[in-house]
Amino acid sequence: MITESKAAGGGDRLLATPAVRLRNLSKTFGTTTVLHQLDLDIAAGETRGLVGENGSGKSTLIKILAGFHQPDHGAEIEIGETRLEGGLTPLLARELGLTFVHQDLALVTSLSVSDNMTMNALAASPSWRVSPKAELRATQTLLDSYELGVDARAAVSSLTQLQRAMVAIVRAIDGVKHSSSQGQSSLLVLDEPTVFLPKTDRTLLFDLARRHTNAGGCVLFVSHDLEECLEVTDTITVLRDGRLQGTLVSNDSDRADIIRMMVGKELNVVSHRRAVTPSGLATAATASTASAGSAPAAPDARPSALTVRELSDPAVHGISFDIAQGEVVGLTGLLGSGFEEVPYLVAGAGRGASGTIAVAGREFRARSLRPIDAIEAGIALIPGDRARQGSVSSLSVLDNISVQSLRANRRRFVIDWKGIRAASQQLITDYDVRPPKLDATYGTLSGGNQQKVMLAKWMQTGPKVVLLHEPTQGVDIGAREQIFDIVRAGADAGAGVLCASADQEQLALLCDRVLVMRDGSIVAELVGDDITKAAIASASLGSAPRSTDRSDSRKATRS
Repeated sequence: MITESKAAGGGDRLLATPAVRLRNLSKTFGTTTVLHQLDLDIAAGETRGLVGENGSGKSTLIKILAGFHQPDHGAEIEIGETRLEGGLTPLLARELGLTFVHQDLALVTSLSVSDNMTMNALAASPSWRVSPKAELRATQTLLDSYELGVDARAAVSSLTQLQRAMVAIVRAIDGVKHSSSQGQSSLLVLDEPTVFLPKTDRTLLFDLARRHTNAGGCVLFVSHDLEECLEVTDTITVLRDGRLQGTLVSNDSDRADIIRMMVGKELNVVSHRRAVTPSGLATAATASTASAGSAPAAPDARPSALTVRELSDPAVHGISFDIAQGEVVGLTGLLGSGFEEVPYLVAGAGRGASGTIAVAGREFRARSLRPIDAIEAGIALIPGDRARQGSVSSLSVLDNISVQSLRANRRRFVIDWKGIRAASQQLITDYDVRPPKLDATYGTLSGGNQQKVMLAKWMQTGPKVVLLHEPTQGVDIGAREQIFDIVRAGADAGAGVLCASADQEQLALLCDRVLVMRDGSIVAELVGDDITKAAIASASLGSAPRSTDRSDSRKATRS
C-alpha cells in the first residue's frame, strides 16, 4: 500500500507540483462526519482513480470540488497557484479550471448538440449577442477535431449513448481550455460517465481523457469498476468511511489490493450459480451454436416460467428460448447484437415486435403485449437506466417502493397507508437499504441502494418472471454481492430470471445458463462450469470453441 504522502514515488509525472492540493478536508452534516481530514494531491498530467464503497465519501468530495458543498472550517484547497482557505463556488470552480462529467451527462436531449456545447459559455458571457451560425461552425470544428463523427445540428436525443458521453466530455474539456491557456492545469472529473456504456465503447472515451492529460491537464476518475480503474489510471485513491486509506500506483496493484483497502479485509467472491445436478440445467450441448429454429432449452425437471418463440424487432431476429422456474439465465453479446432489447420486448415496452411470449403457460402476441399486460401476468422489469425508466428520483423511498403494492393494499376506495408503511419499512430492512429511512428522497441514495429499492419494489409482488438489464452497473462491490443474493432468492422462490448484461464477470458468477447473441440472433449457449468470463467473451466475438455434449455425462451420473 502506498499512502498519499508516498504517492510521488510512482514516477516522474507524480513528482510535479500538484495541480490540485487538498489539505484537512472534512465535511459534517449535523452530527455525522462524512469526510475526515482528507489530504490529496493530483499532479498535472496525472489520471487519478477514486474508489470506495457506497457511503465512503466519494460523492461528498466531488460536490466540495464542484462548489455544491462547503468543507468544514480549517480546510485548504489549492488549484494551481490559487490557494483558498475555505470552499469553492460553482463559478469559481469553473474559473479555476475544474469541470465535471457525471453519470447523467447533463445534456438537454431536446436541444441540438451545438446548443448543448455552447450553453455554459453563453451563460457565463457578459454579452447577450449570439451568432447561431458562428456557434454552429465553431461547434462542428471542435467535434471534427476530436473525430467524433457527430453532426452539430443533430438533436442530442438522436445520438447513441456513446456519442452523448463523448459530446459531454468534449464539452467539459473545451470549457476549461481558457484556464489551461493561462498556465492553470485544469482538472477533469469523470464521475462514472461510462456506467451505462458497454465496455467495448469505453476506450474511445478514455482516449479523449488521455488527450486532456497529454496537454497538461489532470483527470479524477470515479468508478466502481476496479479493473477498468486499474487499466486507465496512474494512481488510485481509496476511501473508506470518509477516511483516506491510501493511494496505490496502478501498475503495481491489482483488484485484490483495492478491495482489501475498500472493505478492510479480504473479500471472497462467491459464485451465486446453482450447481448442475443430474436433473440438468440444460438438455442441449453447452457452448453450442444454436440453429436458427431451435430454442435453448430450460431445465428438464422444472415447469417453464417464460417461453419466447420467434421474437423479432428491427434489432432482434426471430429468437426463441425458455427459462424454467428457479433458473437465472444470462443474455449477452456485443453492442448492437440485440441482447439489450430483449428484456424490454418481453415486458411489452418494445414497438413493432413479433413472435409470442408465454408466462407460466399464458401466451401473448409480442405485437399486442402492453406493459400493463406484462405486469398483470407476473413480469417484473428492472431497467438499466433506473433514474429515468424505473423510478422517480424526486419522490421518497416509500413512494417508489410501494407503487406496485397499492392495489393489493386497497379496500374499496381506501388505501391502507399504515400497512403499506409497515411493510415497506420491513422491506428496506430486509434489503439493507441505507439509510433505512422511508422518507428519504430516492435520488439522494447511492446507486446500490437505489437498485435495492427497485428490486424490493418488484420482488414483493411475487413475480413469475424477473427481467434485469445491467442490474449492478454503478454499484460498489459490496452492494453487487447483495444484489446477487436478492436475485438468487427471487429465483429460489420460483421466479424465472433473465439477466441481460455486458458484464461478463457478473454473468459468470450469477447465471445458470448464458445465451450469447450476435447480429440479432442467439448463436451460443453456455451452461454450468462452462460459464467463464473468457468463454463468454469468446462466444460474443464469434470465436467460441466447439461444444462438449453433456448428455453422456448426465447418463453416467444417473446410472
